[in-house]
Amino acid sequence: KMSKREPSGCIFLTDDPDEVKSKILKAKTDTIDGITYDLEKRKPLSNLIHILASVRNVDARTLAEEFGHFDHFRFKMKIAEEISEYFVNFKEKYSVIQRADVEEILALGTLRASKLASSKLEEFVSIHNK
Repeated sequence: KMSKREPSGCIFLTDDPDEVKSKILKAKTDTIDGITYDLEKRKPLSNLIHILASVRNVDARTLAEEFGHFDHFRFKMKIAEEISEYFVNFKEKYSVIQRADVEEILALGTLRASKLASSKLEEFVSIHNK
């Protein structure tokens, strides 16, 4: 999550690569050159470093050193690229799960409707056969 106050700044697991890129590029940084990790003086940039460090499962300071020579735009592009790649498999599984859930709900609905219809038909036949 990149902004607690503004949902449009949140990155969702189901965002497509263009949405991720747009949100990352709009993220605040600062006017200081280079990429360094400093939670007090460079909090917005440190937040972006944390995002990529979480995706890579590495230390934020080590990551900042790796990208220290990048400008903000290039660093944001790298974050967007890696986040999009990281969640590709999740998005594919998510769509399969959604389809499976819908199919299960439809199957259960069909079964319930069939049982109810059979019951009503038996009731109707029994009343009219008397």
